[in-house]
Amino acid sequence: MYEMCHVSVTGVPLALIVAPLSRMLSRDIHACGLKIMLHRTVCLFASLALLVSFADAADKMHELGQVCNRDILGKTEKERNECKALNIEFASLDGSEIEKIHKMLRNPKLKFLRLRDVGLTAKQSATMISAVAKDSSVEEFVFRENPVDEKALVAFASIFESGRIVLLDLRGTELGDTGAEQLALGLQSGTPGILNLNIDGTGIGDKGM
Repeated sequence: MYEMCHVSVTGVPLALIVAPLSRMLSRDIHACGLKIMLHRTVCLFASLALLVSFADAADKMHELGQVCNRDILGKTEKERNECKALNIEFASLDGSEIEKIHKMLRNPKLKFLRLRDVGLTAKQSATMISAVAKDSSVEEFVFRENPVDEKALVAFASIFESGRIVLLDLRGTELGDTGAEQLALGLQSGTPGILNLNIDGTGIGDKGM
């Protein structure tokens, strides 16, 4: 079983096809005029696709310029609004810090958000995912090793609606088969601009394929 593909293709609206979603998307898809068929056991790519390493996207953060970490949450709102990328990992965020992140999401300058194992509850995860999808200008969202519940899984589907998110990294987040279906539904019903999707280690089994 293949759970992960890494693809970056300039100008292709649906550049990444992941095998666990194939059951939900068992139809022809046209990308750049090229017809591709999804299969159960392999990841298929549009012709001329460029296979790249997903890694941690650290280079992208530095390209953005103003990269902030957890310390910024203790500073003024004016300082927080200068952030173009927010990177927090292996932390236990308290309620006030989470609220400040929500406020930061409303800032159109913030394009990159990385929250890895930050002590959220499943309910807080659902609220954060919804905020990224609906209330932010974030284009690259790393949400690794955080708990999710049914509401969070449904919220993931809304990530694709605007076509704004181009990178979504969910490694280590327990999506399971239900999560795979929600992602697939989002890809079908939205206007996906996703170029990089990583769902390695998300507990997707045969049923979700």
